[in-house]
Order: sequence, then C-alpha cells, then structure tokens
Amino acid sequence: MRRLASLSVLLLAVLPAFADTWAGGKVITSSERVQEAKEKDRRIMAIMKARGLDALLLTKFRNQAWALAGSDTRIVHSQSEGAVWLLYTPSGRKYLIASNIEAKRLMNEEGLGDIGVEPRVHPWHFGIASGQNQQWVAVTELVGGGRVGADGPLPQTEDVSAELARARFPLTATEIRKMRWLGTKCGAIAGEVCREIAPGMSEEDIGGVTAAKLWKERIFPTVILVGVDGRLMEYRHLTPTARVLRKYALVNLCAERWGLVVAVSRLVHFGDVSPELGRKIRACAQVDAAALAASRPGAKFGEVFAAETAAYGKAGFSSEWKQHHQGGAIGYFEREFLACPESGETVVEGMALAWNPTIRGVKVEDTVLVGRDGVEILTPTPDWPMIRVEAGGKTFERPGILVRKAP
Repeated sequence: MRRLASLSVLLLAVLPAFADTWAGGKVITSSERVQEAKEKDRRIMAIMKARGLDALLLTKFRNQAWALAGSDTRIVHSQSEGAVWLLYTPSGRKYLIASNIEAKRLMNEEGLGDIGVEPRVHPWHFGIASGQNQQWVAVTELVGGGRVGADGPLPQTEDVSAELARARFPLTATEIRKMRWLGTKCGAIAGEVCREIAPGMSEEDIGGVTAAKLWKERIFPTVILVGVDGRLMEYRHLTPTARVLRKYALVNLCAERWGLVVAVSRLVHFGDVSPELGRKIRACAQVDAAALAASRPGAKFGEVFAAETAAYGKAGFSSEWKQHHQGGAIGYFEREFLACPESGETVVEGMALAWNPTIRGVKVEDTVLVGRDGVEILTPTPDWPMIRVEAGGKTFERPGILVRKAP
C-alpha cells in the first residue's frame, strides 16, 4: 500500500498549475468555478452531517460533474458510472480515487487541484487478476470501517442518491449561466435542424444532423428522438429509424455539457397543417402554459401535475397524460425527478424544469428556470412560430409548428 501513497506524492509533484482555460473564457472563470465547488462542498457536508456519515462516495460521472463544478470524469459514455471515484470526508477533504491511467490527466486538464481535490492513485493492473476492487481498498484505507454514503445502491454503503438530487437545487449563479449558454445553443440547433432537413431524409439522417451540430459546439447528445409522419402519430419515444420523411417531423433532444442537461422539442411540417393537427398543437401549448404558470416557488410537483391534467381535460384531451410522463426537474440528469399525481417534491426558485406535454402527434417542450415571479425560457429558438396562450393570469408564448413549403 506504500506504493499507492508514493504514486500520489509523485503525481502532485509533477502537476503544473491549472491555467484559466477550463471553459475557454466563454462562460465562467476559474475563480468562479472555485466558488461553485466550495458551495457543492458545503451541500455535501450538510448531507453527511444529517446522515451521520463518515464519508460520502460519488461513483456516477454526472454527480461528480455536479460536485466538481463541471469537470468531466467519464470515459465510457454509455455507462453511468465514472472511470474514477470521488470521496468526501467530514474534515472537508476530498479524494480522487483513480488508476494511473486517469489521475494525472484529470488533475491536470480538469484543474481538480484548484478546487481542493487530492489524488489517490493505484496502478491500473492492481486487483484485476484477484478481483479485488482497488478503489474500495482506497476508501477503506481513508475512512476505516465507518459509515459510507454513496450515490447509488453500492455494497457496504448507504444510498443517499435522493438527498443528492435535492441538494442540486437551487442552481448556483454559475450553473445558471452555464444552463443559459447550453439552452441557447440547443434551442437554436433544434431550429436549425428543422429548417435544414428535407423530405426524403430518414429519421436516422435527421438524428445524425442533430448530433453533428451538437458535437460541433462541444455539446454531448444524451437523447435524440426523431419521428416522421405516421410513426410520429403512433409512438411517443421515437428512436430514429430508416423511416423517410414526407411531410411532418419531430426533433427532440436532450444534451449535456459540464454535466448539465437541457431538453427541447420542435416540430416541422411541409405544406399546410391540417385543422386537426392545428387544434392539437394549440391544446398542447395550453397544457404547457398551465404547467409553467403553476411552477411557482413553494408549489408541490403534484399541484403542477394537477394543473396540467386539468388543462388536458379543458382542451378535450383528458386521457392524453396517461400516454407519456409530463416531465419534471432537470439538471445533472435528464429528469432529476418526475411529476406524477402523488409527487411531494417542491418547486424552488433557481430550479430548472422541463415539462413535456404530448397529445398524439404533437409535443411542446422547453427547459425553463424558475424565478421569483415566473419562469425563464432557457431553450428559445430564434424566429420560431409561437402560440400565445393565457394561464394563471399570465400570457405565455409557446412553440408551434414550423410550416415550410412543400417540395
């Protein structure tokens, strides 16, 4: 075990100072990131104190991104678990438990030393043949046999994932700034895709265009749903297929940067929209406006859900809410928690939400930020056709269907 400690000391000795390049100077500065990380430390310490824990372990890269103010620790994008572990102790110390493959790169390129992270390094091959988990060996060495909380059902730990989800709100000022940047980019990209695609393209082609535009902005697409024509009328979760666009398409994306996620959906139609489809999109916009009006600080998610279902009924589509979830809080996961009839979670100022009402063939979805006096749309699409609706004594403009000339 002395070899582990020696590697850690050696790593610290060779690391250069972290330059102010983490966000390219575009969104937040390194000093602002340090302050964000300190606030995350405070929230994590509060969870540990409330649960009487001797350590708290984060294994999922989304939770690590939250705690480390946007650092990216993942390698395999299809796995929720990160390539490293992050361990917090009651003294306020935090450790990156990583193999020698990852540790130096993360400490250097992600600037973890600047936000108080200490590396705990093991050779990549330790424990492979014997099946011994060297990350858990390091946890045991650091905290002994105490009570350890974790961000999931990990053996020998207590699951505190629910507490972590609540601790992510309200968003910090720097997180809000990052969400605004991300939302603005993604709202614009959804609109660009709808304006550039053409009949004859497949759902897979459209999904590829969407992904390429996101990657160009260093944004990672976590969900891309594309549905066209009759298939759009049949299903709600439209994973792209070889089906070819004729007249009508949905582009729905969730996308992530710095661990933060936004969601947005847009619809495009080639040629005139039928009266029935027009009635549906106006009704869906009304439901979405009802949800936004009810999203006030202090409101229960169940109350927002009730406002949505009432709006469905008033519009003549009382059963549509049963066909798909209605959305909920969004942040470091596509939905931190969903709204449902029994939801007891509370809307707070500084919370991000993504409601997504659907009626067969239409969907309205934006990511919004809850403010003291209303919500702010984080995913606007420039020059998009909007539907003006009233709800809760307020006027909302919700996205309609983009109508393009038929070929």
